[in-house]
Amino acid sequence: MVAHSFVLPQLAWVVGATSDCGRDAHLSEYTSRRLTLAVDVAHLLPQRELDGELRFDREYIKDADTPQSINRDRYDANIKFKQFFDSSPYDAYVSPRVRHNRFGYYQSAQALRAGVGRKFGGDGDWTVSAELGSGYRVAHAEDGDNVSEVLYTTSVKANWEVTDQLSLKFNGVQEQSRRETFRTMGLALNLRSRFSGRSQLACL
Repeated sequence: MVAHSFVLPQLAWVVGATSDCGRDAHLSEYTSRRLTLAVDVAHLLPQRELDGELRFDREYIKDADTPQSINRDRYDANIKFKQFFDSSPYDAYVSPRVRHNRFGYYQSAQALRAGVGRKFGGDGDWTVSAELGSGYRVAHAEDGDNVSEVLYTTSVKANWEVTDQLSLKFNGVQEQSRRETFRTMGLALNLRSRFSGRSQLACL
């Protein structure tokens, strides 16, 4: 993939807030409030590309007889720098990643990853990009251990331009180490309008 023009950054974001009330098996009332944020950024330069992703998810739970507590608290952010080669579908990348999950096996983790990728399609309405890489990660586990380890990564990203106003995007990433297998997947439906620009519905 070779780019010969400067393209302004593309930004897609989703913000959500939900509230729910219910009654559990013990007939105690509860209230749930959840906040979500999803941001995707793509910035294309000649023979280079900068991609960024941010996912934030927090949920508050309050029972009738107890104070409000956090039931879910996590975020995941990464930036990827890509270098494309002349007349070739291959690219090389470097990508730092930071994630936090208060109730996960790794409560916090920072990683630096590098690898190669290949793009398929591009002449029609669809493109698929596959990547393989390796990296190094430091993390703090739920049992109190501080972990330093090598990891291996695979990722697949697909884009289908259904119509001029509608596109479907999929992004899947897996990180594998000796202590953890971590997968993230996202599916987004982009709607374009001549009046409102672009909106996005996402399933994370």
